[in-house]
Amino acid sequence: MANIFEAIRSQQIPFMAIILTYHVPQRNGFCLCPFHNDSHPSMKIYKDHGYCFACHKYTDGIGLVAQRCGLTPLAAAERIACDFNIQYDEKKPLSSKEWNARVTLDEQKKLEGEKKMGAKINAMYDSLKRMWTHLDEWEKKYGPKNKWQMNHPNPRRDDPRYDVAVHNVHWIWDLIHRKDCARTLEERREWLDDICCNENIYELGNKMKELIAAAEEKEKKKAERKEKWKHVFNLSAVFKKHKKTI
Repeated sequence: MANIFEAIRSQQIPFMAIILTYHVPQRNGFCLCPFHNDSHPSMKIYKDHGYCFACHKYTDGIGLVAQRCGLTPLAAAERIACDFNIQYDEKKPLSSKEWNARVTLDEQKKLEGEKKMGAKINAMYDSLKRMWTHLDEWEKKYGPKNKWQMNHPNPRRDDPRYDVAVHNVHWIWDLIHRKDCARTLEERREWLDDICCNENIYELGNKMKELIAAAEEKEKKKAERKEKWKHVFNLSAVFKKHKKTI
């Protein structure tokens, strides 16, 4: 199987034949480059290779088919061997039926991989939106109520949630906006990689969890004190009522 590339290159298949076989749009000695979003033919067609004057990509027939059809170089070589009836490793190339079955399996694996990647991207996107919702709420709810408070900050009075929100809410929004602007799966994958490599996001998430837990604990103690004093007031009312009856 390793000699399939040598077998294809030894046939010296014209680059134009590859282009015509795999229906790559071409005009006046140029074809559409599959390596970037090409709207006008910018890849020069040479005898055995192509060169794009827009993205400066050099490719042979195998590379062109791989990029055009979304295949690995090996799968692209096998497809060329099948379509041009090229022998390799003393084996006949795959029949059309066998090739279609293999392509279907490869496409299924590719779709499954894209589906898993999409789920990871959406999960991270939803997490960032939840973070932004909390930060936006904290900035509005716990921020200065007037100019005097704005010009005279007091660490004992100011809520720590406001300080975290005001320094991070726009940053998280920018990350969300970047994902909204990503048009291709590759762009969204790069966005996810950047997020996963940014330790500041995880530190912010942990800080927000600590603040939420502290606020919940504070509310719990406040409710306990309220219940305690409610019990005291009830006892006071009982004593007053009993005193009147004496």
